[in-house]
Amino acid sequence: MSLDIDITAVAFKLDIVGAFKWSLFSAIFTLAFIDMFDSVGTLVACCHQANMADSDGKIKGLDRLLAIDAIATSSARFSGPLT
Repeated sequence: MSLDIDITAVAFKLDIVGAFKWSLFSAIFTLAFIDMFDSVGTLVACCHQANMADSDGKIKGLDRLLAIDAIATSSARFSGPLT
C-alpha cells in the first residue's frame, strides 16, 4: 500500500463565498449541529469512563476539550477532501 497521495488538486480549495448562499444554509446548519452533538456525546461518554468528571458529574475542562475538537474539525475541513 502506497502512502504517496497527491492532494494538491483539492487542498485549500474551499469556496467560502459560495458556502454562504441562502440555499446552502440549511445544509450548513444541519451539519454543524450533527458535529456539535457528536462531539458532546463522545466527550461526555469518554470523560465519564476516564473518570474526568467531578463528584457533581461535571466534566473538568469541557470547554477546552470542545475548543480542541472545533479546531481539529475546522482544520480538517479547510484541507479539503482526500478522494
